[in-house]
Amino acid sequence: MEKFIVSARKYRPARFDEVVGQQSVTVTLKNAIRQKKLAHAFLFCGPRGVGKTTCARILAKTINCENPTEDFEACGKCSSCISLSENSSLNIFEMDAASNSHVEDIRNLIEQVRYAPQNGRYKIYIIDEIHMLSSSAFNAFLKTLEEPPAYTKFILATTEKHKILPTILSRCQIFDFNRISIDDIVQHLEEICQKEEIEYEADALHLIAQKADGGLRDALSIFDRMASFGDRNINFKQVAENLNILDHEFYFNITEHLAEGDTSELLLIYSDILKKGFEGDLFLNGLTEHFRNLLVAGTDKTLSLLQTAGKLKERYIQQSGQVHPAFLLNWANLANKAEFEYRDSKNKRLHVELALLKMASLHSMFSITADSTDTMQKKKPETDNLGETKNDYSGKEPEPKSVKEEDNTQSYENKNKPEKETVHIRKDKINELKSIGIDKIKDYKNEENQSEEPKTTLSEPAESLSQNETPATKDLTADKLWEIWKQMAESSNKPSLSNTYNRENLSISIDDSKLILETATENTIKSNEDYIIKAFRKETQIDNLVMIIKKIEKTSTFAENKPFTNEDKLHFFIQKKPEMKLLMEKLNLRLEY
Repeated sequence: MEKFIVSARKYRPARFDEVVGQQSVTVTLKNAIRQKKLAHAFLFCGPRGVGKTTCARILAKTINCENPTEDFEACGKCSSCISLSENSSLNIFEMDAASNSHVEDIRNLIEQVRYAPQNGRYKIYIIDEIHMLSSSAFNAFLKTLEEPPAYTKFILATTEKHKILPTILSRCQIFDFNRISIDDIVQHLEEICQKEEIEYEADALHLIAQKADGGLRDALSIFDRMASFGDRNINFKQVAENLNILDHEFYFNITEHLAEGDTSELLLIYSDILKKGFEGDLFLNGLTEHFRNLLVAGTDKTLSLLQTAGKLKERYIQQSGQVHPAFLLNWANLANKAEFEYRDSKNKRLHVELALLKMASLHSMFSITADSTDTMQKKKPETDNLGETKNDYSGKEPEPKSVKEEDNTQSYENKNKPEKETVHIRKDKINELKSIGIDKIKDYKNEENQSEEPKTTLSEPAESLSQNETPATKDLTADKLWEIWKQMAESSNKPSLSNTYNRENLSISIDDSKLILETATENTIKSNEDYIIKAFRKETQIDNLVMIIKKIEKTSTFAENKPFTNEDKLHFFIQKKPEMKLLMEKLNLRLEY
């Protein structure tokens, strides 16, 4: 029986140009080797299965190679390269920090660093999962990591960069590894299929790459399992069943029935999905992703965002042309909201079914709007109450209308104006909505505005109005105005009006149709301005009465010069009673501080 080696080990890159999806890292390392500017410590960060340990081994192999190639790759033939390939090199040490996380393990490593390599140029230490070291182990490692011997290189790898001490980070040259793209993973899997003579479908490899979530090692593990299951034949249906992925055919059928508003078929399809053992949240997540793919497949600019290939990509493009983007956006919003609320739902099946019914109801809502708009367009222009045609497009300027006629015309237009604007829907799904003549209504409004004359407002009373409408104010004396103020303050149940103001700090007068209030504190009056003006209009019978507040300065100098300290008080009494000064001099009195 032939010895089997998993694809992740069998096709592990041995050169920088074989590394998948990390071009920025490999180019930087090769340039550093070519320019002989290697750092003493490297830190490789990134998710699992993206090539951190692989790049560490390639770097160690290349810098110790006795005969590097012209493009600065390891030759793979010298004794140093062969010993590393056979895991027998004495100059390259690999340590897993997860199982050697104590301070004693780091101290043993530091003891080994003191000895120079027996052969080769560098002694290289590769420490994987460096974030698993204890804090005491990190502290013991600091000095050696900062100033190692010239023949020592440290290559650290971690999946959780945030757990490493900042003092360690500052001593290393950091390289961030990205998740590998789906296209790069698919291309790598296709190369392996050709070498292993395995039959495959492009859609199946895309599904494996999507399930790997950017990790090439996970993709290769799934690939081996699918190749064994299908007897060296990988197809989409088998991959979907083994990876517990819902077939895209369900999503395409659901989209078609949503566009038609067929609720019964939607419930039956979802029932079949539940019978296959799929949970509702998985279905909602896949449905949202399906709507997203349809949206990006609708235009050429966003087609590159569609991470599918082959026949599946063509189906997305075809169906995106059959459904209006407005529907897709609303469906995606409802599906995403249902997925978010799925965990808190008690009856999860009913929760998903209601979400599907809501999506299907959008079809009937738009159909009703379209029918009502078509009916409105069929009506002929009617004549208004004045016997004129509603919209005259003969090009003649309209005759000036009175204010009353304009009001009648505007009210007539408001009655016939549609309440909502509608959305244009594609012909193959819903009747296309037509324009409702908004531009013509705007032109009609502009003609009315040109013929309308400026009007006077109540806030700016004209002199002619005040002369005709304002009654005689000669009987409104100051006493009469104060009586009105007191009655208003008592009936208002507002103590601030009655307690704050009196005749000493408030002056009330009426000049024609203006109520003039002069006071030093105007905040309370401003806060009750509407109530005050209403009360005075009622009592004075001046309908167009307006209130003017004038702020005056305080006249009391006593409050401004009020004595506070003992010395101020003494000077104050001496000014009032000069005899006190003579009394203090005779009795030899002084102020004590």
